[in-house]
Amino acid sequence: MSLKRWYDSIGTKDGIFDVEDIKSFRFATGILICSIVNHNKKHMNEDLNEFCDFFKQEQGLSELEAKNLYEDVKDFDANIDKQISVIKTQLKDSNYKKLEFMHTLNRFIIKDNCSSADYTCFETLIEKLFAKK
Repeated sequence: MSLKRWYDSIGTKDGIFDVEDIKSFRFATGILICSIVNHNKKHMNEDLNEFCDFFKQEQGLSELEAKNLYEDVKDFDANIDKQISVIKTQLKDSNYKKLEFMHTLNRFIIKDNCSSADYTCFETLIEKLFAKK
């Protein structure tokens, strides 16, 4: 499944991610995906600009929202808890939905030829997503 197709399925009645606030869920998810696939890469700024442009176009973000996306990815370690909180809230803390979310995220990481650093970041997400408060 492509990133665009997955994002388009968010919030639909047939999709597993039938979240209440589609935009904040997509935004937090975009930050997580972009942060993992660009983790410790030499050309992060180039890739990040390209990702933000794609995200802006596909998700109809304003210039300010695209800038915020870029800044949140650049400072991922400082705001990871904020993004995880959005995901947990939107998935209603359902372990099934969180597992499906991580499964989907894992597929995108693998498609990007993940490194061990990418997986370290992914494991941190798992720990935080399944932590009790």
